[in-house]
Amino acid sequence: MPKISIILPTYNGERFLRESLDSCLEQTYTNWELIIVDDCSTDHTMAIISNKTNKKLPASLNAGFSVATGDYLTWTSDDNYYAPAALERMAAVLDKDARISFVYANMTIIDEDGKILSSKPQKAISTLYYGSCIGACFLYRKSLYQKFGEYDTNLFCVEDYEFWMRLWSNGVVFFHLNNAPLYFYRNNSASLTVTKHQHVLEKTFELKLMYWNRVPLSSFAKCSALCKCYRKTGSSESLEKIYKKHPVLGRLFKICSWEKKN
Repeated sequence: MPKISIILPTYNGERFLRESLDSCLEQTYTNWELIIVDDCSTDHTMAIISNKTNKKLPASLNAGFSVATGDYLTWTSDDNYYAPAALERMAAVLDKDARISFVYANMTIIDEDGKILSSKPQKAISTLYYGSCIGACFLYRKSLYQKFGEYDTNLFCVEDYEFWMRLWSNGVVFFHLNNAPLYFYRNNSASLTVTKHQHVLEKTFELKLMYWNRVPLSSFAKCSALCKCYRKTGSSESLEKIYKKHPVLGRLFKICSWEKKN
């Protein structure tokens, strides 16, 4: 039975941390390790690894993965939690087919009180450039970390999206475990997704520009994705970045934007 390493970065996560920890302890898959990385919490969060300074999420993930001993890797948030069979179901996919290096599963969306709001089926990996279709429930072979490197510490809040794009653009085989949700994702008013919303939008736009020439999609398809992302940012600076870095893309973007308006 391959060993799974779960990295759990936390910063002032005492409110929901116990539930997240319990979901790891209750896994039906038995060969795993849990590495908790505390990023200088100021509440009563306890940790196994404690950063000396606040390094933010990407560096905290890298700190955890650097000491991981598992064959398969994943990470989870301190305000979310797994279904009991999550690791077992995902590990079975990797065990069965050596061609598959990355598996991801559907999620259930809950509110801050744990009330179920909806189910969220993830989309096919072919839609990754349009948005981060992976979600928060995934498992991948350690060989990917060893081959493609760490999370980019310069891409705070979109470090996971960039890592998925890096893998996809290099031909890594993904598998969507498209059945019952295996993860509970909390709509938390204190989460980075909420508190850093504008930052996430702008960094996502930059990321799409970064991977313009690397992903296997048509120019028009990528341009459409950029148009959608640009409207969300509401930033004139985003448009300027297109023209400065990609003059031809700037013209395509103008055409695409015009067609979307008419």
